[in-house]
Parts: sequence; structure tokens; C-alpha cells
Amino acid sequence: MILSNKISVVIATLGGVQLQDTINSINTNTIIPFEILICIPIQESYNITFQLPDNVKICISETRGQVVQRLFGFSLARGEFIMQMDDDLVLESNTIELLLNSLISLPKNS
Repeated sequence: MILSNKISVVIATLGGVQLQDTINSINTNTIIPFEILICIPIQESYNITFQLPDNVKICISETRGQVVQRLFGFSLARGEFIMQMDDDLVLESNTIELLLNSLISLPKNS
């Protein structure tokens, strides 16, 4: 596994147990993002009840709604590449590597 300082992941969520599986699948990939931004509305923040890895940051949104929460996360992301994910996805072990290699092979405007 390689920790990549180029990749940020933004997840809009309302919390819940499925989020833990999503985070675990990200952090066990062949390439691990240096930051995972969990964007959650303030009124739902109590729904994250599990221990978070060091590369996960909770970003409290004033507004509820996936589009607004994602936009908020994008504005805070520091990676050269930003990956947006739903909170209930479980990745295969090399998904991030495949996506990154595919994107790098495309023209710069991609």
C-alpha cells in the first residue's frame, strides 16, 4: 500500500454504520489517500460513533444536502486529485490505483 499525498476523498453523508465499511475499503486500497473528508450536517454529526483513522477529517456542514455537502468538501480538499464517493460504497483493493492511472493517462483537461 502506498500513501498518496495527491489524493483527497470527499464523502457527503448523514453518518451511519455503512460509512465505516466505506472508510475501511478506502484505507486498505493499494493507494491510500492522504485525506478523507467526511462532510456531514451539524444536526447529523452524532451519527458517527466509531473510531476514525488518522487520515479522516470530519467537516461539519451548516446545510444538509448532498450537493452542498460535497461542494463544502471540495472547497476544503487539498489533494491534486479529488475523488467523490457515496457513503455506502465498498471498493475493490485496487480501485483507487486503477482510477488514478486511468485519469493520468487522459489529456490534461480531463
